Amino acid sequence: SQSGNFRDLTSIGYLPDDFSGILQRSALSTTEKINQTVLDTHLQGKLSTGPVNHTVLVGIDWNRMNSTALKFVDDAPSLNVFNPVYFQPVPMPSSLDTDAKQRLDQVGFYVQDQIKYEKWVLTLSGRHDRVSNNTIATITALDPSPIPFQNRDSAYTGRAGLTYLFSNGISPYASYSQSFLPQAGLADGAPFDPTRASQYEVGIKYQPVGTRSLFTVALFELTKTNVLTPNPNVSSFANQFIQVGEIRSRGAEVEARAEIFRGMNLIGAFTYNDVKVLDGADGTVGKMPIRVPNTTTSGWLDYNLGALNIDWLRGFGIGGGVRYVGRVFNDEENTSTTRSFTLFDAMLRYDLGPWRFSIVANNLFNQKYYSATGGGNF
Repeated sequence: SQSGNFRDLTSIGYLPDDFSGILQRSALSTTEKINQTVLDTHLQGKLSTGPVNHTVLVGIDWNRMNSTALKFVDDAPSLNVFNPVYFQPVPMPSSLDTDAKQRLDQVGFYVQDQIKYEKWVLTLSGRHDRVSNNTIATITALDPSPIPFQNRDSAYTGRAGLTYLFSNGISPYASYSQSFLPQAGLADGAPFDPTRASQYEVGIKYQPVGTRSLFTVALFELTKTNVLTPNPNVSSFANQFIQVGEIRSRGAEVEARAEIFRGMNLIGAFTYNDVKVLDGADGTVGKMPIRVPNTTTSGWLDYNLGALNIDWLRGFGIGGGVRYVGRVFNDEENTSTTRSFTLFDAMLRYDLGPWRFSIVANNLFNQKYYSATGGGNF
């Protein structure tokens, strides 16, 4: 269960034929609540058919999500972009714009067989999902009466992966997978369509013999439909998110998990992601979606102070890391960007049996940065 209260100040553009630089704005106040219940029951068994070993998994899961959204809008003080006056008081919006309740029910049946023959490992799995969506929305900007929506959807998805286990710890692999996922939320009062995806991936995993270290290099191509992306032109009667017809993501990932020496562990990752819109609004095809970084890098060092063999330090650990997020585009036409940023984090922990107590400091040096900004219309 989670809830959130959000206040947004957004642009609605300039007056026609007005070159004074007065930017009209609106204020939004949104209250959202989500309650989710998830159950997963499965059975796993092992059997052999001659020289072939099988690990079979069969299960069913159920997911129910109840959500509410209450949105108010009103005019906000305008801003002269040539002589801006910041920190103007903005009254709390009081005009009801949206009052919506939504219930998503998803039931999934799945089966998987991991087949091992000598040094070959083949994984095959299939899944069937059934989804029902019940939504009642009052969109006062369009129609003051409640609008009910009821729809059902279903999908079959599958996954296949093949790995070869060399005796020196190197394991090349290839996989193909599909997914189907319902999405909570509304677009002009109507529920969002489920997203569907398919992914190809090839890579190499390397675990040096006799160690707990693991190194992975992977290349992937992922195609998704009905993708939710932030709306770059939010206005008083617009939605926070929109759906893009089809998006393709191609890239590479490198990850390392290694024990440098006793008590000292390293986790590092690098991702390059080339994301393109394949089916969308005019002027957006071939462009990157907004607020998607092209590169991300992270590194983390963790040291178990108990390795020093000092009694009072047993159970204590310290860690530190760095995160880099590449530049992102602010508008669908990719004419404006927000620059990259780097942040440092630290952690102090204490382990006591099954319990872990930790103090985490994110953005340790209080670096000021922008995660994203508005598009060209702002």
